Amino acid sequence: MDKAEYRVLFQGRARDDETLSQLRIAMRRTFDLDLGALERLFCGAPVVIKPSTSQATAERFKQTIGQMGGICWYEPLSQPHAPYVDRRVGPRRLQADRRRHERAHAIQPDRRQLAGRRWDD
Repeated sequence: MDKAEYRVLFQGRARDDETLSQLRIAMRRTFDLDLGALERLFCGAPVVIKPSTSQATAERFKQTIGQMGGICWYEPLSQPHAPYVDRRVGPRRLQADRRRHERAHAIQPDRRQLAGRRWDD
């Protein structure tokens, strides 16, 4: 059994042999659309009609809209990314400070406290 998910898209244009007004009337009757939804479908850009459905349902939408004279197609949804896996598995990589001893000699004194560095000197 096919578990792949598909999304159905509609172009918002009519094929050459159909007029746009006939397609709008047929879409409104078939899918029981209000005028706002109909305007969003016929904006000219591809519009997602069904965001996630089976291939059989997507094929039914394509055939129904195709019989009315519209341009419709379906495409598979992209596969989800693999879950995040933390690659820091060793104890050495998990510790924040990997030095064995403190480096006291690397700590520099604060030179702002020395004479000549203050603005009032």
